[in-house]
Amino acid sequence: MDLLNFFKTNLFKKSGASVVVEIGTDCLKIFQVLTRKKKTETYLKTKSISEIREPLHEAIPKILKEVALQSRHVTTYLPRNMVNLRLIEIPSTEHGEIDDIVKMQAVKQTPYSRNEVVISYAVTASRKEEGYSDVVIAFCQRKFVDERLDILEQSGLKVDRIGISSEGLLRWYLKRQKENDLAVSGGVIMLVEPDATSTDVVFCKNGAFAFSRGFSFTLTDPVGADTAGRYCEELKKVVKLTMDEASLDSPEKAVLAGPVGKFSCLREKMEEVLEMSVELMDPAMDVDFARGPEESAPSIASLIGFGNGGIRLLFDLTPEEVKLKRLVKKRGKQLMLTGALSLALIAAILFFIGGDFYKRLRYISELEKNIERTSEAASDVEGKVKKLKMIQNRTNADKSFLKYLKEISASIPHSVYFDSLDYLDGDKIILKGYAGEMSEVFEYAKALESLKIFKTVKSEQVSKKKMGDKNMSEFEIVCGL
Repeated sequence: MDLLNFFKTNLFKKSGASVVVEIGTDCLKIFQVLTRKKKTETYLKTKSISEIREPLHEAIPKILKEVALQSRHVTTYLPRNMVNLRLIEIPSTEHGEIDDIVKMQAVKQTPYSRNEVVISYAVTASRKEEGYSDVVIAFCQRKFVDERLDILEQSGLKVDRIGISSEGLLRWYLKRQKENDLAVSGGVIMLVEPDATSTDVVFCKNGAFAFSRGFSFTLTDPVGADTAGRYCEELKKVVKLTMDEASLDSPEKAVLAGPVGKFSCLREKMEEVLEMSVELMDPAMDVDFARGPEESAPSIASLIGFGNGGIRLLFDLTPEEVKLKRLVKKRGKQLMLTGALSLALIAAILFFIGGDFYKRLRYISELEKNIERTSEAASDVEGKVKKLKMIQNRTNADKSFLKYLKEISASIPHSVYFDSLDYLDGDKIILKGYAGEMSEVFEYAKALESLKIFKTVKSEQVSKKKMGDKNMSEFEIVCGL
């Protein structure tokens, strides 16, 4: 075995453990899937937060010992009732354009400032013939994300991803259907997972996420007829609201995730009130627990859904600056490793210098390839550092887009109309629109110069254009930042 294969085999070996942690409003849940020699062992531990008398970052390491944790890398997620979803239509089907538009539009969908929220999005449908895409934007208060990151990192864990419970619920359902060789309907299916004090409702179409909604409701154990009736009336309102907002057809059926004994009465009431078929599935029956789940275990479908290691999340609420810092750190380690490999190859060449000429050429070729990889890695790290600096500049209120927009808006005369305003980060702002006379365009350009917030103001293009029965002056003004 040569040195390169040795490093690949021993240094890049992946752990066979997948760990998921949920810090809910009333319960802490830890789920581990451990694969050893094609044999899977599953561990589950839940604990009511009201029973924990010490800070969570001190309690979690003690609980982890009971799970026999095999990996410090974890996936976590937020309960649906902590996250807001908005469905918007975007006039593009290109990923880059969609990403730019979402970044511009996302903050408008939330009452908080950009620094107070974490935002992610997913394209749920793309209509290329029309040139439009349906996009679901997810956002939550930054404090909820920071709180979980701090607790888990203080507990000695490394958070790889932060998802939403709705996605875990859908992944559990699709995985269950596949493992049981069951087809997934092409119509709309509603997945319902009640927890102790809240419920996650997911709507999927053709086996893909369409929308979800959460609502608060405290269920008794077991669920009696009276409680089931009030719960189903609330659920009926959620279904109607979602169908209107997301323009979905009526669900073909509902899937209720939870213990059979606890939710039998609830299933019957759902069929009666919702007037649709309801299938009751117990997620615990799909998992071979090494120690068995607790009898009073709360909802675990989302835990199981996220338990598939290596999956790419539809929504990832990990803050962008956290992702960049991790990526830069990872690239730095790869750079050091590549350097070590290069030194090892040089040493090998010197050691075998007395060998035949063919061997020397082979080692020199390997050395050149590794040096090329080192250069690519260094360039990648430099690019990520620049991107990190760009994010830091965005947080500077004096250089923010909102600051420029406010100043521009205050200076607009009544005779000038805008068609578009393009903001190129750290470079320039391009204003396009119309005015009654050319002189009004030049006067407005001078007004922009007098604001003293731009390095340069240039009227790049001013031309006459017939609009209806009026002659208008079309303009393009470039403001350098």
